[in-house]
Amino acid sequence: MWQRFTERARKAVYVGKEEAVRLGKHAVSSEHLLLGLLSDEENVACGILTQQGISFSDIKKEVNNRLTRGDGKLDTGMQLSDDGKKVIDDSYEEASKLKNDYLGTEHLLLALIRSDSEPTCSVLSQFGVEYERTRDEVISLQKESK
Repeated sequence: MWQRFTERARKAVYVGKEEAVRLGKHAVSSEHLLLGLLSDEENVACGILTQQGISFSDIKKEVNNRLTRGDGKLDTGMQLSDDGKKVIDDSYEEASKLKNDYLGTEHLLLALIRSDSEPTCSVLSQFGVEYERTRDEVISLQKESK
């Protein structure tokens, strides 16, 4: 499953898991994946947000303000929550639609924007992150790199 992920996309998911652990949660959800994605300022997703004039550090702060703590009883086999799985599945779909044979942070970002999970979608919407605009920027970046 993870072989198509770029190194930075894998890192985003890993950091998302670390965020879930930090918050005492039993599963990695969309908001943890969003925090993981925004942890690396050098990835494509953060670059796209910066181009749009959107502060990913402000998004991180807002997500953290809205998150609740879990009970802290963690097991070693942490899994993705249902909405976390949906983000990963939607990321594959985004990569496929763009005819990419890899899954990068840009695909994770597009999937997170499409997410109907709270607080992820309301925070992204609050900061003006829009699916169509972001997808257009991903396409533009891919054309430039060819």
